[in-house]
Amino acid sequence: MTDLTRFQRDFLANMNFQIQDHGHFIYCSNPDHEASGYLQFFRQPGKYMLVVADYTIPRDFELDFGTHDTQLRFGLVSDGVSQYQIDNKPIMNFLPAPYIAIEDHLSGHQKWRTGQHYQGIEFFVDCDYLSRTYEEHYAEVAEILRLIQNHAILYLPLKVIDILRTLKTMALDGSLSPLLLEAKMLECVSLIGNELLTVGHQAFYNPDNIGQVHVSSTRSFQLTSNDIAAIHKAREILAGDLVNPPTIGHLSKRVYINEQKLTTGFRELYHMTIGHYLKELRLSTAANLLASTDLPVDEISRHVGYSHPSNFGKAFKAKYKRTPSQYRKFGMRPTT
Repeated sequence: MTDLTRFQRDFLANMNFQIQDHGHFIYCSNPDHEASGYLQFFRQPGKYMLVVADYTIPRDFELDFGTHDTQLRFGLVSDGVSQYQIDNKPIMNFLPAPYIAIEDHLSGHQKWRTGQHYQGIEFFVDCDYLSRTYEEHYAEVAEILRLIQNHAILYLPLKVIDILRTLKTMALDGSLSPLLLEAKMLECVSLIGNELLTVGHQAFYNPDNIGQVHVSSTRSFQLTSNDIAAIHKAREILAGDLVNPPTIGHLSKRVYINEQKLTTGFRELYHMTIGHYLKELRLSTAANLLASTDLPVDEISRHVGYSHPSNFGKAFKAKYKRTPSQYRKFGMRPTT
């Protein structure tokens, strides 16, 4: 099971992490310094790997990296800024965000700095495995494999984000079995592929293909690359303040885009209004807190921006088909 890549082993060595092989997963940490955090690897060789991470860099270091295959990579980075350089291209920073990419024989250089904290969860799925096993029979898989290679798209369907958060909770409490993991990986692939089929590749932030955005049957406008960057920045601002999010007017001024472009462009890129996005993010954040903390329900309600717990309870039950207390007790299992 401990067939980690050279890059992964070098990274673990620099973190002073020890490898503990538990059969269907690998747990890596520094037993002499628990504050350094951990890395967990759940892997089916030749198919896929799930990585769950929460760690703090103990000292400056940098490594070369290189992939020797083509892989679908998607996940959710909750904290941490990665600095990397691919081949001879300019140095880039990857900020916390959901993302998806097909990486094909990438090579480059990555740096880490003392005290930086990273938290996230991500899947690596072998594209040859997807093609060989599913592409001929499932249009969703074929559509995913058509994504532009070596181009990170900062978007995932919210249902996929919910699954990733649930998997993280299960990984930490030891309830993530190999069969369930495979089922959830395929569910994520299905959701991503189905959205590509339904709304098209432009939904996954391909600026070259956004083209005209239609306000009505007689009015439209062009979204520029700067407009798209502003809309992504607006989403980051909203996600960073669920309790007191800015009004659309204030938000448009902060990202230097007019209100109509912001609201219409946001709906075009994320397939929902700004209000719907805030509601979905509040509830999915609340579900994660209910599953992973002991915070009282009223405190979680306030933390995600509901001033009245009763309104929170109604909205939560409408989405998850159970009350917050039931969700905490039974998780995603149906109530009886």
